[in-house]
Amino acid sequence: MKKISLILVALFFAATMFVACGGGETTDNHDTDTEETTTDETTTEDVVAIDGKAIYEGNCVACHGADGKGVATFPSLVDGDKKEDIISITTNGNPEKGMTAYKDVLSAGEISAVTDYILGL
Repeated sequence: MKKISLILVALFFAATMFVACGGGETTDNHDTDTEETTTDETTTEDVVAIDGKAIYEGNCVACHGADGKGVATFPSLVDGDKKEDIISITTNGNPEKGMTAYKDVLSAGEISAVTDYILGL
């Protein structure tokens, strides 16, 4: 009976964290009125206009914390990963660690901006 209770608590916690992390849904921080291109290429003006901190706060804080050190079982983002690695994981996700892919949610410019913000934490 004790094992069943622990399993139920763990499942409840996992479901709560999934929902808190957006469950694949994110805040739309992309202003389509100022976008100069519709491809994955981003112009310099697009990058300057994208606020990595706002994207992080809207999509990442629930699982990784305001300081990027991770919440509960979610990993730290400030452990020295390279920019390319952070972009790859953010874009494609990491199912083993519960990371949702954001390639269909955020533009390449937004992923780059949030990565720059993470590297500055």
